[in-house]
Amino acid sequence: SQPPGRLVLFNFQKILTATYRELKTFVTSPCPPGVTIRCYIERNRSGTKMLAPFYSICADLEDGTGRELMVCRKIMRSRSPHYVFSLKMDDLWLKREQRSRLFLGKLRATTSCEYVMYDNGICPAPDDSKVEDEELGPTVGDVRSSTALARKFEKESKAVGTAQEASLYRKELVVIHYNTKSRPCQSGVRGMEVCIPNTFTAPADEKSTTAQPNHQQVFNIVKPFDKLRQAGKQNEMFAKSCFVLHERNSRYDPLSSCLVDFKGRANMASVKNCQLVESSPANAGASTAVGPIKADQDKEFKLQLGKTTEDCFNMDLRHPLSLLQAFAISISRFDANLSW
Repeated sequence: SQPPGRLVLFNFQKILTATYRELKTFVTSPCPPGVTIRCYIERNRSGTKMLAPFYSICADLEDGTGRELMVCRKIMRSRSPHYVFSLKMDDLWLKREQRSRLFLGKLRATTSCEYVMYDNGICPAPDDSKVEDEELGPTVGDVRSSTALARKFEKESKAVGTAQEASLYRKELVVIHYNTKSRPCQSGVRGMEVCIPNTFTAPADEKSTTAQPNHQQVFNIVKPFDKLRQAGKQNEMFAKSCFVLHERNSRYDPLSSCLVDFKGRANMASVKNCQLVESSPANAGASTAVGPIKADQDKEFKLQLGKTTEDCFNMDLRHPLSLLQAFAISISRFDANLSW
C-alpha cells in the first residue's frame, strides 16, 4: 500500500494502445480509487471558431507529450449553450442521427446558472417530475426502491422486452449549479455545486474500506439535487443516488492570486481556476451523524482545473469522477462568464 498523502499518478501505458471501445469505457468509468489522473485541455477559438470554440482533452504523459482522449465543440444556432462530446472529431459537425457510436453525450445550459450533462441515450428518461414529495421516501438516505419512478421504470422495461433496450433511456451524468458567478465568493457561499450519480456505496462490512459498486440505474438527478441543496443536506439526502461536490474557496495570495493551492498545476491567475471537494451538509453545524465536519482546506480535491497558458488548462481528477464528467464540468466554467 502507498504511504498516506503520497500522490499516485495514473499510468496511461495501456490507454496509448487502446481501441476505441476500450477508450470509451475508460473515459466514461469512474477514476480508479487511490490515483490521480492528470490531463490538460486545449482550447481553440481562432478564426471561425471564435463563436463556437473547439476543445480537446489529452492525457498528460510523463515525457511531456500528450494523447488525445476526447473532443468537444459548442453548437451554434441553439437557444441555449450546447456542447457535444465525442471520441471522434467528425461527430462534432454531424446531426444527432448521423453521429457514430463514439458520440459520448451533450452538455446543455438549462438556466443561466445551471448546466446538465446527458449521455448518448436516444430516448428521454422516465419522467419522475410528477412524483410527489412523499413518494421520494425518507429525507435522509436514498429514494425508496418502491417509489413511483421505480415502478414506472420496471413497467416500461418489461414493455421494451430487454434490459439492453431499456438502457437506451437518456441519463443525466452531471448537474452543475452556480450560486454566484463572482469570484472570490463571500465567506460561507458555495460558488459552484456539482452533483453526479453515486457510483459506489459504503462498505457492507465495517471492517472493509473498499467502496462497493452501486448498480442502481440513476436516470434523473436534477430534482433530487435541487431538493437537497435547498435543504442543506448535501450527501445526506438521497445519498445512495447522488454524490455532491462544491468549489473550495482558494487561499488568495496578493502576488499570485489563487495559485497557492495548485502545487504547480496552475501558473496563471484565472477566474476559471478551481478545486472541487466532497460536500458536507451546509446546515449541519460542526458535526454530522458520522462525525466532525472537515474544513474544506483539509479535504483532498476531486477535480482541479488550473490555467497554464492562454488556451491550455491542466485538469486533474480523482475517484469517483469520470473523465467525461470532469471534462463537462470544466467546459461549463469556460461558458459560465465568471468574473472577479
